[in-house]
Amino acid sequence: MATDRPVPRWYLSANEFEQQDRRMVPSVVARNQDDHTKSIGFSMARTGRFSLSAAYDVTLAYAPRGDSTARHRMGVNRKRDDFNVEEFIAAGKTAKLPRGRAQAILREATDIVSQWPAYAERANVPERLVDAVAADLRLAFHGA
Repeated sequence: MATDRPVPRWYLSANEFEQQDRRMVPSVVARNQDDHTKSIGFSMARTGRFSLSAAYDVTLAYAPRGDSTARHRMGVNRKRDDFNVEEFIAAGKTAKLPRGRAQAILREATDIVSQWPAYAERANVPERLVDAVAADLRLAFHGA
């Protein structure tokens, strides 16, 4: 089941909310479309304080006709496809990120993901796979 509900504010600090945004954005850019609430984990200290756990299950998962990979499982501002900059800005506002921070995170993520061919070359990924993955990446978004 897909969800659009934000993480409750009482779970995370401001830094952890930014970290969660930093995890969400690359999932959209790099098409980790089987993202789901089970991919967001929390640790609880003996004091009862929750914190964001390490990131996991971060990989390309996109198949245009796939049951669970044609669209994102979790939404960005209630959208699961056809994203624009405004969705990321709205998500940043929900996370109470400082003004302009959501756009900076989006730029950073697209800059890093756009380097996929160089990373793949260093790892000796076959060229046909490099090209196939590159064709599926989201490196540009309409809007602000």
